[in-house]
Amino acid sequence: DKVREFPFSEVKQIIEEEFKKPLNQIFPYFEKKPIASASVAQVHRARLVSGKEVAVKVQRPNIQELIDTDLDLLFLIAHTLEKRFPEIRKYNPINIIKEFALWTHRELDFLREAENAIRLKKANHNPKVRIPSVYMSYCSNRVLTLDFIHGEKLSTLIKNNRHNKAIVETYFFSILEQALLQGLFHADPHPGNIFIAKDGKLVYLDFGIVG
Repeated sequence: DKVREFPFSEVKQIIEEEFKKPLNQIFPYFEKKPIASASVAQVHRARLVSGKEVAVKVQRPNIQELIDTDLDLLFLIAHTLEKRFPEIRKYNPINIIKEFALWTHRELDFLREAENAIRLKKANHNPKVRIPSVYMSYCSNRVLTLDFIHGEKLSTLIKNNRHNKAIVETYFFSILEQALLQGLFHADPHPGNIFIAKDGKLVYLDFGIVG
């Protein structure tokens, strides 16, 4: 979430294209500088007309075309490996890239991600775990709006050696509950996608991939 950010002018253009309104009519307050910038999108702090503080995830310009180009290259490499090195065929590199392509394209649909978050929130009954609320009126294929979470990333706590047994157990058991009891689980739970809120609750972020 620390890669090169794209300009606010492009953020504004994307949001206005998606909602057919000027930015200030959608979000009366919108911070120009992103609070996080990742490979597919970047996140800005904003407020709704109601005054609710939210995090707005905006997809990078032309990311679909860039990813399709990368996938074409990966398919070419996989095909060449299978053709020239028969011993590699048993690992099915082409099928691996097909699976990767499927999930990568799904991650680019923010309406699907919004639905994933809503389903996970509805299924969650662990009082120590929080799934942010989604504001569907402010979501589109390229824009996702969620509760703004005040807290720290789990990766930051680990880096500074401030994580503890309680956090680890909450994380561990919540994944088991999701997978084995709820039948729906967050499938990209690396430490950068998990926040520890100020009230101590474990908060999952980024719902592009669920199992």
